[in-house]
Amino acid sequence: MQLRAGELYGMTIITADAWELGKIHIAYISQGWNIPALEIRPERKFAHALGLRRRKERERCLLSTESIASVGNFVLLRTSVTKTADHMLRPDKRPFALPWVLWMPIVSHDGENLGIVEDAYIDTDLWKVDTLTFLMDRKPYQKLQTLNPAGSKRRIELPSSLAILGDVILLKVRTLELKALLRGETVEDHPTAVAPERA
Repeated sequence: MQLRAGELYGMTIITADAWELGKIHIAYISQGWNIPALEIRPERKFAHALGLRRRKERERCLLSTESIASVGNFVLLRTSVTKTADHMLRPDKRPFALPWVLWMPIVSHDGENLGIVEDAYIDTDLWKVDTLTFLMDRKPYQKLQTLNPAGSKRRIELPSSLAILGDVILLKVRTLELKALLRGETVEDHPTAVAPERA
């Protein structure tokens, strides 16, 4: 299932024994675009079962995505309330917050600022960001003269496999090579392109 990042926030978490554990607050991602953890706001009555003794721990509680069975209108866990504690992660292992990606600049491999990220889409079967949507700046857009099949001409859908996450989002392709890729041609068709690494 593919889900917009914003749709994930505020979703209710249901345990395998049918309790409403709490709500999702923030998703976290690695530099490989994987989502190892969700920051949740558990109900106070479950704090003891989760091993959360202080208020600060309840407010910044990390749940491993390995504990999630499915996502629909709710997030369903594969564990009961008492077993969910085994899937809580240490706060000092907190990775990169997914909301920070939104509005980050997109830079091509030849150093051109292409635009900014508008949205991210999550594959909830793999728990990975698989697609980024970005608004291309007018100058590079005119250079490419690219038509986006999804609708608005300057809004581009980009596979996350073509991007490196850091202080900016750096593409593994140059500006002019992006045009061919957006037409559905593969990187192998363009020998000057930088081949994407495996996640």
